[in-house]
Amino acid sequence: MKSALSLVLVVSLAGSAVPLTAQQRVEPSAIHKLEPGTAVDVTVRGNPSGTRYFVAADDSEITLLRLTEPTLPDAVKRVLRKTATDHPDYLLGAQRGGTFLLEKTVSLTPNGVFVAEQKVADIGQVVETILRSDLNSGAVVVSEQATRMSTQKKVGLGIAVGVGLWALLGILFGSNCAGHVQGCG
Repeated sequence: MKSALSLVLVVSLAGSAVPLTAQQRVEPSAIHKLEPGTAVDVTVRGNPSGTRYFVAADDSEITLLRLTEPTLPDAVKRVLRKTATDHPDYLLGAQRGGTFLLEKTVSLTPNGVFVAEQKVADIGQVVETILRSDLNSGAVVVSEQATRMSTQKKVGLGIAVGVGLWALLGILFGSNCAGHVQGCG
């Protein structure tokens, strides 16, 4: 029975270490179906150019949020991601001349992203436009990132699998103990 316990432990730990990520290419005709704020990977002429966040799409272009600029503080990146999800029109509006206060000290204008009136990025560094013709020709490929499972969820899954296997082994090997007064030793 100790070897069965070892097996359950190994399977549980291995199950918790499995990377549960994938990518799925988004066809140009379906790009408008993405939810604002969806994480996507962009490949330009075969070269990966990193993670972006979907903002909007129309007949001529798609708009993405790019957070790779090293001058962007992490707190501002979080605010911009939330804006892409909850208010994508703010990102589009700033490109077209609008000014938006995103949080107490974070604003988005046609001139860029500002924190306490200090510019941390140009608007073109964070809001990216890709022509639909580049998508249709295959010069640019957009792939949706699958939801990544947190380490905590992976560990929980591993424990659940282990407990399930332990119970199954108990049922299978438990009959060997039937009839013994003192149980299996």
